[in-house]
Amino acid sequence: MKFLLIIIVLCSNVYAQSVVTGTIIDEATGEALPYCSVAIKNHQKGTFTNNEGQFKLQVNDIQRDTLIISFIGYSSKSIPAIAFAKTHTVYLKRVDNIMPDLVVRASDSYLYKIVEQCRKKIVHDAVHEAKAYIELETEKEATPVEFLQSYNNATVTNGSITSLEMKMGKVALATPDSSGFFVSFDIAKAMGMVKLTQKNNYLPFVPFQFKGKKLQKTYWLKALPSTQNTHHIAFYPKTDSTKYFKGEMWIDKASNQLIKIVMHANNTSVFPFVSLVGDTLEHVNLEISKTYDGIKPSIVNFSYTFDYKSSQSNPTQRISNTSYHVKSNGVIMLYSYDNTFILPYYNFVDGYSDYRKISFLPFSAQFWENESGLTITEQQKEKLDYFKQNGINFNFISDYIKTSNHKFFESNNAYWSNKNRIILKKHLLHDSLIATNSALNFRSNLYNLNVQILLVVNEIENRLECSSHTVFDVFQTYFNLPEELATNCFINIYFDICEIERRKMEERIASLKNKKEADALYNEVKKNLEDVSNRYFKEVQTGKNLKELKKWNNYVKDNLGVDNFEIFGL
Repeated sequence: MKFLLIIIVLCSNVYAQSVVTGTIIDEATGEALPYCSVAIKNHQKGTFTNNEGQFKLQVNDIQRDTLIISFIGYSSKSIPAIAFAKTHTVYLKRVDNIMPDLVVRASDSYLYKIVEQCRKKIVHDAVHEAKAYIELETEKEATPVEFLQSYNNATVTNGSITSLEMKMGKVALATPDSSGFFVSFDIAKAMGMVKLTQKNNYLPFVPFQFKGKKLQKTYWLKALPSTQNTHHIAFYPKTDSTKYFKGEMWIDKASNQLIKIVMHANNTSVFPFVSLVGDTLEHVNLEISKTYDGIKPSIVNFSYTFDYKSSQSNPTQRISNTSYHVKSNGVIMLYSYDNTFILPYYNFVDGYSDYRKISFLPFSAQFWENESGLTITEQQKEKLDYFKQNGINFNFISDYIKTSNHKFFESNNAYWSNKNRIILKKHLLHDSLIATNSALNFRSNLYNLNVQILLVVNEIENRLECSSHTVFDVFQTYFNLPEELATNCFINIYFDICEIERRKMEERIASLKNKKEADALYNEVKKNLEDVSNRYFKEVQTGKNLKELKKWNNYVKDNLGVDNFEIFGL
């Protein structure tokens, strides 16, 4: 297999937009209320408060819009957006309607019926789609090593997240010592996608995954003081606590719908983490909570800690068997149900991690300003300053941290540029290997040049912001033929031909009005690209037909001003 050597330089512009800001406080205690819902009345747009109770939200009309502020266990408030110009603090009052007398029953068997009725509600829920914001912070020996933010489309089935597809993201990493970077590949997905009613092999069991006598045999249920409208139930595994969650759940009495569940697992033997070969994870602790708005999940909080023991030698310090403590906290906020993002138009290869997508997809400052993620806290600002001094980052562009040109998570995919050319690396497969492999007798089976047109469509204030790029996809490209004089010329002319097709599309994307039109245009362009690619490959025969290759070279020269024959000395 041959690989391709490329160099990419990306630039972004920063846009500023005005927003409404505020802090939500518990009226009685004076404490900040994290993850309160802040929504614009009669509008799908909204956000949540951060760990310090702060929020920011762009409103459509500050003179007319009204914000609805709500939090489980508190009375909701409606406040005109213009009021935040004078005061930025809102106090919520707790609803104190705890039942005065706890009813004593001879048996807790009724609790199992309540849980089973709630389970039926979850199982029969329909499939929903929503926007999802993810935030993840990781510390290693109490020192920040990872900070990730991303927007995604979420699919929700049976009250649980079943898929997350990235729209856009940011990540900052630091290495406080010489042991290297710590990265949480897809951990937010694994923790956030715990399925309440279906067992899996990478997370402990939950009461809703059992029913009937099996539930009674597996879990103890205990009634806790509840309100007039809500059941409050604790659950504990009867045996083998290392494979089961324990915790609490709140269930609406009238509808039997789950309001919230908190799950703990200490020193668990079941977890979604994989260490490097020879390394071990010990003392793994998990905590996951899920809050619901009706039957739909609205917030998933998760945290985990473990001790990582490495058997790898450290070439700098000349030590082995090092160990360190890892702590991570994250949140997934689901909002704007049935009004999802327009995802990037690109066919990602299986296993393409979110980190590679973050480093690959073009950054849009306007998109980040328009969306309603969590406000950066003062503590996070300090961490970002630390990353600025001790790490690398992708897409964090602010006063706290600047974009780095570091290639740590380089996507290996090249955006088209008339200044850069694709060059095959040396050390090709030997001719004898090709000749003796009957499965590779056909020349067309020996190579695949994968070039795609990336179309990014962002919805900004009821309009579409569109950008496109021609991308040489190295992950899906291979070239197992002997290198010849015309090989690099053949590859680059093809890349240029695809760029010409993108430019034809570029003339039309400014007029796009909605996702349906974007879908139709992109499918049309894909078909045109497929047709011209087949014609090119058939005519030039990987560059062996120099007459036809020259014809296509002139076509590129006329449209792009690039003469590959001259560049590669043909």
